[in-house]
Amino acid sequence: ALSTSFAVALLLLVAVGAATVLTQSVTNTTIQLAAPDQIRGRVMGAYHWGTQGLRVVNGPVLGALALAVGTPLAVAGTAGLVFFALGAVLVAAPRIRAVD
Repeated sequence: ALSTSFAVALLLLVAVGAATVLTQSVTNTTIQLAAPDQIRGRVMGAYHWGTQGLRVVNGPVLGALALAVGTPLAVAGTAGLVFFALGAVLVAAPRIRAVD
């Protein structure tokens, strides 16, 4: 978010994109294997609505924030919120960190 170098930003975007694809495939597979057969479709529908469907809200909110405080600060701030939320999930649910 704070990089002023196009090359550095491009390399980081490629890395983040690759990590996103990997994370989504592992998450989709894990959820499908864990969901009971009878409700697997509903579980996946709810999961995709919560992760993909709510992105419609993200653009306007981030755009308004970028207008208010500037794009780099808006992106860095929202990234910080995501990391904070992930940390809160890890603290609240220790079994997430456990590997079967």
